[in-house]
Amino acid sequence: MATVNQRVFIESLPTFVLQEVALRGWVCRMRVLGKTIFIVLKDCSGEVQCVAAPESIKEHHLKLEDAVEIVGRVRREARAKAGYELDIFKFASSIAQGSVSPSIRFLISTRWVQRR
Repeated sequence: MATVNQRVFIESLPTFVLQEVALRGWVCRMRVLGKTIFIVLKDCSGEVQCVAAPESIKEHHLKLEDAVEIVGRVRREARAKAGYELDIFKFASSIAQGSVSPSIRFLISTRWVQRR
C-alpha cells in the first residue's frame, strides 16, 4: 500500500485504485472545461489524467512542462484513455516555490531523455 511519502509510477496506478498516492512528473497537457481542470501528467512510465477544480490550481500559475508533485486518489474512469484518473487532493509545484527537491531536480534534468 502506498503512502503519500512514497512515489508511485504511473504505470502501476491500476494496482492502487481507491487509494491515495503521490505522483511526480511534468505537465504534458492541460484543459479547462466548465468547473473542472484536466491535467495530463507524464513520467518515465506513462501518462495519466488528473482532475481538480481550477481554483485549487490557480495559485501555482501552472504551465506546460512544469515539474510537479500531485497527491490524489486513483479511481476507475471508463472515459479516460488509460481507464483510470487521479482526483487531486494536494498539488505542489516545487519550481514555482523555489525549493526544488532532488527528485524534481532529476526530472527536470532528464526530461528530454524520458520524452523519447
